[in-house]
Amino acid sequence: MMFSNTRSLLVATALLSAAGTAQAAFIAGVETFTGTTKDISTWEDFTAAGATISQNNALSINTTGNGSQEADYTTLSQTVGIGDTFRVDVRPVTNSGYYAAVALTNNSAGSGSRYVADSQFIHFNITSGSITAQEKGGSSSSVSSGLALNTTYVLEIERLSATQSEFTVFQSNGITTVGSPTTLTHASIPGGLNISLYGVDLSVVEFDNATVVPEPATLGLLGLAGLLARRGRKI
Repeated sequence: MMFSNTRSLLVATALLSAAGTAQAAFIAGVETFTGTTKDISTWEDFTAAGATISQNNALSINTTGNGSQEADYTTLSQTVGIGDTFRVDVRPVTNSGYYAAVALTNNSAGSGSRYVADSQFIHFNITSGSITAQEKGGSSSSVSSGLALNTTYVLEIERLSATQSEFTVFQSNGITTVGSPTTLTHASIPGGLNISLYGVDLSVVEFDNATVVPEPATLGLLGLAGLLARRGRKI
């Protein structure tokens, strides 16, 4: 499904809910990585020797040390359920043959082993100017190519069902698509999936504005609850 006006409104609603709030954790479904202190109550990180994960009003994963360093930053409890949509800004900063990934995974690995080793997951695989939708050990499909370094892109994964997800890449405005939205049929992955941001192999990549948008029915109920709560305070 193309990114419709309805979906744009849902994303805007989530972003407006968190507007004006500085944080290093998800608030109203949005993580802006504000400030320089990582929130270890929301995220768990794993870094191999020579790799670093830092925060300075964006999350930076740096694996430019010698060898194949890797690092991942994974949510402990924030999940993306069936029907939900996850979006994140991604800016590949450097390298020849940079590699990074944005994954939805059924295991928060973090501090001990990379998520790739022991989780079922679906993810965007970002390599040398191209982006592929992929599942662990299974099918993959190209989503876009011709990407530029030091340019921000918005990556979106919509969980259509337990066995289907739609992958879309946007320009930094979050509206204009880069390539074509791609629906991937994959192994059944029910329930909520953790969010994992990943870098490896001599790369620097920045992530920002991680956003979880509930399925429309859930978002409508949340909006109604908020409206009732405001009315209650006025009485």
